[in-house]
Amino acid sequence: HSLKLKFESKELLNALPFAWVSPNGYSDPDAGWTNETVAYDEDITTHADATAPNLDYTKYLHLDFNKSLFNKIRYRCDSTYTANIEIDGYDGTTWTNIVSAGVSAGSWNEVSFTAQKIEEIRVRFQDNAAVGDNPVNFYEVDLGIF
Repeated sequence: HSLKLKFESKELLNALPFAWVSPNGYSDPDAGWTNETVAYDEDITTHADATAPNLDYTKYLHLDFNKSLFNKIRYRCDSTYTANIEIDGYDGTTWTNIVSAGVSAGSWNEVSFTAQKIEEIRVRFQDNAAVGDNPVNFYEVDLGIF
């Protein structure tokens, strides 16, 4: 007997083999970040930088992808004063929240979500210290279909 797979979605077929996909560009509409391209340079020793205002969020960093079907994201960040991360996915029409979680600093964080087509994500971090503005280091982010 042979096994035959039928793919109803061309995007799913194009996502095979299952692998992480890095962004292919960025925008920083509020000029809140520096070193933006290193958030997807495949080097976990370099990082994009932003400042989180006292108990508030950083500006959004927008990262572009070739529009595909994704259901998992991984990211790596570090900051003593970072409490939460929010990541929204954009399908060309609507922003949908895919991550709203606490941060495990210094290690990969992986989150599964309902599969959706994504062509862009936007990322921001929340400060958790009432001691003024604090730095955020954003090392890497990838999307995948698993």
